Amino acid sequence: MKLPRIFYFAFGGVGTLLLSIAAIIFYFNQKANNQYTHIEGVVVRNQFINGMSRPIITYSWEGKELTYMSTTYTNPPAFERGEKVELFVNPSDPDDVYINSFSQRWLAMTIVGGIGVVFLGFLALFHYLSQR
Repeated sequence: MKLPRIFYFAFGGVGTLLLSIAAIIFYFNQKANNQYTHIEGVVVRNQFINGMSRPIITYSWEGKELTYMSTTYTNPPAFERGEKVELFVNPSDPDDVYINSFSQRWLAMTIVGGIGVVFLGFLALFHYLSQR
């Protein structure tokens, strides 16, 4: 059974695109990790919206008390009130912050890259089955 070329282009193209996006996310994550300043913040509360929560964190930067509201919502809450968390702060823009946690640093890359691997796996399976 010979597969139409559209399967190869669709699965190969989507898989390659998703793995490329995961690689770009990884690159910028590592670049930020190397250029941003590592500081400690404290979770002051969790904001709940539709059963999901995000931490609100205070941190000090050059003598100023700043607040960061995470863009990642989780259920159950990822952090407890009063918990200390490691933050990465952009020295040239102290409002550009992210938390050193799996969900903040690696979740998007893992999901996009994982789906890309699945697409390329299906492509390899289709190719194998069509050669039999």
